[in-house]
Amino acid sequence: MSQGTKAVVAIAVPNNWTFLEELQSDERAVDFFLRVNTSLRLLTAATDWYDRYGSVLRDDVKGGDKVVRAIRHLRDKATDAQDS
Repeated sequence: MSQGTKAVVAIAVPNNWTFLEELQSDERAVDFFLRVNTSLRLLTAATDWYDRYGSVLRDDVKGGDKVVRAIRHLRDKATDAQDS
């Protein structure tokens, strides 16, 4: 008796690839437009962040400390969001 191919689609699920690996599927799919939109938002946020902190790093004597503090804040904020 032959079995069919098992395919899974994960949309708006945290850690899509980890989730899909656990399902042990034969095929995987991710919403292309959702990923493009997410990537665009991340690039926009990175550009905004660079515009703000690039000059701080370049012009402020304590710029390095400020940038590291800002990065840690973003990391902690992202970790808190994943935990909730």
